[in-house]
Amino acid sequence: MDWLFSTDGFVPRSYCGNWSNIKVIFYIVPNIVIALCYWWIPINGLIYWKGHRAGLGKHTRLLLWYAAFIFWCGVTHFFDVLIFKWAAYNLNIVALNIAAAFSVKAAWHTRAFVKDAVKLPSREELHAALDNLSAQKAMKEVAFLEKEEFIKEQTKTIIRLKDMIEQKAWIHAKDETLRELNGILERMKT
Repeated sequence: MDWLFSTDGFVPRSYCGNWSNIKVIFYIVPNIVIALCYWWIPINGLIYWKGHRAGLGKHTRLLLWYAAFIFWCGVTHFFDVLIFKWAAYNLNIVALNIAAAFSVKAAWHTRAFVKDAVKLPSREELHAALDNLSAQKAMKEVAFLEKEEFIKEQTKTIIRLKDMIEQKAWIHAKDETLRELNGILERMKT
């Protein structure tokens, strides 16, 4: 394992070339920012995904491969900063190869994910389906309210006819009473 941390035969990058202070800043700061973002993206993504989704099903591995790939890309940028003052090129070679291995796995698993992803409905299709369901719900609510109003009207008519029967008033208005009863029966058929 000593070879991993060995700097034999190498010099720090700062000794190679003419590095002004501004060039050093413009070299080191972006690499630090990129490394931090590369570490933040998979950590944040995995935490968010775990908290909000049960899983990706068969694509969970893809998320993990991408998280590992992105994380190790951040490690290579971090080593780029270290190499500026400490010639740990062997360590960087290992990090680059790990990142490369994860990138190959992520790229390989992407194909299956994309094949499934293109089958998913678009945002517009989902909105259209939602609008359709909302319209169906509204039509059912209107139909329910119409039926409810119809039942209230028929209940009033039946109560009035019942009162007429109890008071024997229907005998004097039997044609009107029969018309109302036939009307109720016809409306109930629909």
